[in-house]
Amino acid sequence: MTGGGARTPRSARAKSPSRSRDIGGHLDLSTTRAARRCRRGNTAADDIAITQRSSARYYQRPDNEHVTYDPNRTSLSGVAGRLSFGKIAGNTMFSTGIDTRSPGFEVNDMGFQRNADRSISWLWVGQRWLKPGKVFRRFQMNFNAWTAYSYGWERTGTGGNVNGNFTFLNYWREDSA
Repeated sequence: MTGGGARTPRSARAKSPSRSRDIGGHLDLSTTRAARRCRRGNTAADDIAITQRSSARYYQRPDNEHVTYDPNRTSLSGVAGRLSFGKIAGNTMFSTGIDTRSPGFEVNDMGFQRNADRSISWLWVGQRWLKPGKVFRRFQMNFNAWTAYSYGWERTGTGGNVNGNFTFLNYWREDSA
């Protein structure tokens, strides 16, 4: 495919007057059309068929009921986006949001895209202590949880972790993940 990726990013970010809360997002659109002259003698439809069968999409999977594999298709269109909200200042912080890419989203002509056909939602909560105590100059604990689904509502991943970091009074520090 040549000259096929068209991307129209739309981003927005806003912070509260106290700069303690943050809301942000972006929306990306893509349309990929196969060139009339394709590499290695392929037809235009061959290149789009390869994209449909790629490991980022698997349109041809027998149990994939939310998309249709069409070997004669000559273009793919898709959308990607992210919306997040969080409190980013103070001792207690959090962030939550969703990041999504539709099955037809394709921007590999512009860079490297590992996956499509997924939506990931997450929650992060952090507690930090910034006043020096008897042992630590600062201390922070974090809790993270996330889950991922395909556009067919198949759960593709779930996870979470607890981590922390601290700085001793003598400025030695430890970050654990």
